[in-house]
Amino acid sequence: MTAEQHKRRFAKTRDKDCIDTKRLEEYMVSKCVLIKEMVKRACAHHVPFDYLLVDSWFTNTGLVDYVCHLYKKFHLLGMGKMGNTKYGTKWG
Repeated sequence: MTAEQHKRRFAKTRDKDCIDTKRLEEYMVSKCVLIKEMVKRACAHHVPFDYLLVDSWFTNTGLVDYVCHLYKKFHLLGMGKMGNTKYGTKWG
């Protein structure tokens, strides 16, 4: 994207009560903060769950501490980062 295209990307004015505004705010939040908010929202709405399965992107000490200190007890399943292996293919 050019600098001008990047500026115009978020130039649209939205109503504060619009769902798009809420999604845009979530887009600007870090993934670690957002997953905590999602768990908090699920607990507040009494969504029954016993396990939280997360990708290795989300598995960190902050999330583990957060889960351990919640009043609702559930299992956190996530793979820890164990090295600097890069996955992908190289074409060419």
